[in-house]
Amino acid sequence: MSVVSKLGSRNIYHRILLIVSLLIVVLVSSFAVYLFVANDSFDGTNNSNGVVYVKSEGELVKAIDNAKMDVSVMIIFDNDIDLTVTITIPAHKNITLTSNIDSTFKLVGADYKSTLFVQTDGILILDGIVVTHKKGCEGRGVFVSRGGQLFLLSGKICGNAATSKDSIYVGDGFGGGVDNQGVFEMHGGEISGNIAIDGGGVSNTGTFTMYGGEISGNKAYWSGGGVYNWNGVFNRYGGTVTGNSASLKNSNNVYNKT
Repeated sequence: MSVVSKLGSRNIYHRILLIVSLLIVVLVSSFAVYLFVANDSFDGTNNSNGVVYVKSEGELVKAIDNAKMDVSVMIIFDNDIDLTVTITIPAHKNITLTSNIDSTFKLVGADYKSTLFVQTDGILILDGIVVTHKKGCEGRGVFVSRGGQLFLLSGKICGNAATSKDSIYVGDGFGGGVDNQGVFEMHGGEISGNIAIDGGGVSNTGTFTMYGGEISGNKAYWSGGGVYNWNGVFNRYGGTVTGNSASLKNSNNVYNKT
């Protein structure tokens, strides 16, 4: 073999070795990034792509705390989450709570506490979770303050209570499922099996617009079994409000108080 042939063979060999080495470096780097993102995504800290997976109260609180102002963040539940505190959606946070594929996980509120609280200028979108309390516990589903916004796309708000237990009231007995003082849009889902003094399903002193979904099987000890609208704006363009109950005559489903 000539010297030129030997040199050519060596050059080809070195090129192949270099390419293989670069491929190994790329694969190792990609795997390291994958592990970092995966681990970060599942502990409530990764908001770089606007999606966070959570499986505990601590991770849920951390994900909301780490969410950037005025940037939409989707938080995906990997299992049911039992709470010891009310989950607060702060001002200028835009949070969507949803469940992993083919599942509908529960967010279970603590006794004597609302499950969710939307502050002024906060936005909460519920899309495929169940907002509830354990049987026998007292606590509203969602409280929306003035200037806050709630959107129910799918899932349920059920099994909550704003009445009294041991002479302690939650939210003065208004709105077992939702107490809305801001803006509430219901596009789908279900509000059912909630109890309150007034507004078993929904108490509204803000603006409540119903495009779809179902409000049923709620109970008010006094008025507005389904919806208690107190000097608020309630517009229904779709959905159903039926099968609710209240003590006050003609207020089983919707009661408008002015």
